[in-house]
Amino acid sequence: MAGLEGLATTTERLRGYRLGLCRSGLQFVPELAAAGDSMAEPARRAVAGLLGLASPPTALVVGNHYMTIGAMRALREAQLAIPDEVALVAFDDFQWADLFTPRLTTMAQPCREMGASAVRLLLSQLADPGRAPRSIRLVAQFMPSGVLRLQLRLRALTKAKSPHLERHSVAIYSYVSVQSGVRGSALWYSSPLLGWPAATGS
Repeated sequence: MAGLEGLATTTERLRGYRLGLCRSGLQFVPELAAAGDSMAEPARRAVAGLLGLASPPTALVVGNHYMTIGAMRALREAQLAIPDEVALVAFDDFQWADLFTPRLTTMAQPCREMGASAVRLLLSQLADPGRAPRSIRLVAQFMPSGVLRLQLRLRALTKAKSPHLERHSVAIYSYVSVQSGVRGSALWYSSPLLGWPAATGS
């Protein structure tokens, strides 16, 4: 579920999603990349459209918390349970994410540090107007739900190939790669548990 077209975050997170698919050996399917315009209602309509496909998605990767609200409304209207029937992973670790059972799987942005860095950049530019512009990339924190953690652990231990576990691993591959939208490079998630090596790329 991509955000508003033209935003840098939309472009980079979509790029991260495609990177995740590629690195997990999955093909990018254009009709599964819907536009939610960074708002709840467009996202609800977009997810409803995805669920109406002949082969609807079993996992959703949502670009921000507003669109997460819309996605969850569409899933509720379709009477689909999270995560049993559709896996959901979202960008922005909003304050009420932990009120769900199980907790929503999210990517938490370092909002406080983002604000502090912006102020430091502004002050340094005011002190030296001729200074060349700088771009700072901060590290996001992956916040998996307890259920997802358990499923990944089981998959690592059993090497299971069931569709249920497979769909969640697909969601994780795709979702974690969205970090590239915050880190600025194609930085892959490293997990000793799953044996995923850390890897970087341009």
